Amino acid sequence: MQLLVKYAFRLRNMQKVWLTTNGSNERAQKAFAAAGFVEEGRLKRHVWLDGRYDDLVYMGILRDPRRREERTLAPWRPTLPWRLPMPRMKPDVLEEFLQLPTVGVIATLRRDGMPYTVPVWWLWKPDGIWITGTYNRVWCKQLMHDPRASLCIESGPPLVGHVEFDGRCTAFERPDFDIWPTSRELAEKYVGRGDPANAAAVDAFFANMQTEPRLLFRLEPEVTRAIDMRVYRGKREDREFQAGQRDE
Repeated sequence: MQLLVKYAFRLRNMQKVWLTTNGSNERAQKAFAAAGFVEEGRLKRHVWLDGRYDDLVYMGILRDPRRREERTLAPWRPTLPWRLPMPRMKPDVLEEFLQLPTVGVIATLRRDGMPYTVPVWWLWKPDGIWITGTYNRVWCKQLMHDPRASLCIESGPPLVGHVEFDGRCTAFERPDFDIWPTSRELAEKYVGRGDPANAAAVDAFFANMQTEPRLLFRLEPEVTRAIDMRVYRGKREDREFQAGQRDE
């Protein structure tokens, strides 16, 4: 989240970043607050979630030029985002990036066309990106109505990068499809994190998953953006990097 805020303030010259979250999602609110967001408003009993009405919380962060990390890198020009070449990830770096247990943010579409974002667990496979959900979650219902989605994944040090997949999601449901092997892989990725000491925690989490109304979605990318943010150091250095990429 902090990487996204820096990108918005330093490269896009935005004055504010805002988001919404559910009032019952205290963990998300604490995470956003740790990144500098403050609550700006609350719509009481505004959304229907898990069988009841919940508050919709608006949180935002304003740009402060006094903070060094929020100063723009160069004078803003409206055409800059389209002209500025960004260092694309090499295939081996992208493969390493996609193995990290990094939480992604999926953007789905409301019926009025407005985007809806929520953090998700995801698993990259050769046939697409697999995402776990439950039937009672808002974003899952939205994907059943409109399969278009965008998955944004960002990671901090040591492998600082941004990867985004745009495409359409296909739902995989029981009993026609066995969702549990992939669900187990997701639990091992995010709960196990490659540490055998977490085996019991993985078993407990997976057992709980099997009591929930679970389903899987497979996002088939139509557009992929993968940027190695460790390389980006400014316009001149970026051009030199791109030139080096073409020479290899």
